[in-house]
Amino acid sequence: MDFGPVPWTAPLDAEAEIAAISAQVTIRGVFVSPLADLVRKAGRAPAWLRPRYFPHENYPLSEHARLLVDVARMSAPQLNLRRALYKLGRLAVGAYLESLVGRVTLGSTDDPEVMLSAIAQGYRLSVRGASARLVRFKQGEAVLQLEQVPYFLDCHHIGLIEQALSRCHVQAQTELAPLGRFSVAYRCTW
Repeated sequence: MDFGPVPWTAPLDAEAEIAAISAQVTIRGVFVSPLADLVRKAGRAPAWLRPRYFPHENYPLSEHARLLVDVARMSAPQLNLRRALYKLGRLAVGAYLESLVGRVTLGSTDDPEVMLSAIAQGYRLSVRGASARLVRFKQGEAVLQLEQVPYFLDCHHIGLIEQALSRCHVQAQTELAPLGRFSVAYRCTW
């Protein structure tokens, strides 16, 4: 795999990424609900927003991705969209920990290998059709691979992974290797 830096300053066509998400791909409401609450509280709820998102129900991933973009632009207008989505990814760990699955899988660990394995399991359980696995782990380095995760692979998910590792008292630097349109490998070093 050829790993390289995250393209922080490259343009991000969020609408094209969202349009590429299949209608069959879903995500658990536990991730959608906090975003929906934020846009409602700010008085910026889009007309298509559902009245309520239930934590264990599945919702179209495209709705989640649209809300991510809306909240990123609303909460960090001074940042480019890629950086703002990264910042939201760092907050996603908290949303996951509010779920039963998150509390069971991540709640008490401070081991980076266990944390990354749990994150991989979380993707498989939360995003319909997604595959994730910890490919390699050694002291100071890990490679996590995501497949069939069709949104914001070069920003949002990096924030989530780095924040999860920070819960293990690890300050990771992440590089990525694109593996296809909806697949990527992340190399985290610390």
